Amino acid sequence: MKLTTKIDENDLYKPEDGFGVETDPHVTVKYGLHENDHDKVFTTLGKISPVTVKFKTKVSLFENEKYDVIKINLSGPDIRALNKRVSDIFECTDGYPVYTPHSTIAYVKPGTGHKYLNLDSDFMGSEFDLTRLIYSDSKSDKKYKYLK
Repeated sequence: MKLTTKIDENDLYKPEDGFGVETDPHVTVKYGLHENDHDKVFTTLGKISPVTVKFKTKVSLFENEKYDVIKINLSGPDIRALNKRVSDIFECTDGYPVYTPHSTIAYVKPGTGHKYLNLDSDFMGSEFDLTRLIYSDSKSDKKYKYLK
């Protein structure tokens, strides 16, 4: 069963598009790149092998005044190395000083996230290879590079 089906519709934070249940599962490598040319980003990064990540076994929570983010943290040296590589090469504006690889499940109203900390799914604790890099600009226009 999908984790998102276990979240009460009344708890979802949905004031605008891009919130509520995550509809495009992904792992953010780096937020806030200043480079607007996806071809330049992909070319500069060069060949990238598939990135192995392991999903943690527990759901976690990021809280702020506007919403709670239900997420699953990830581990793995490959994803951290890719984040460092992008950070070292490109100028970024990123308000998160420590990189915590994760996959967002949903945005819920403030204070409601705690009731979802015991969500469980068969993929939690599993390892996966991420095989596609997505460059998303400020208008959410996405370009893809497949990793080999």
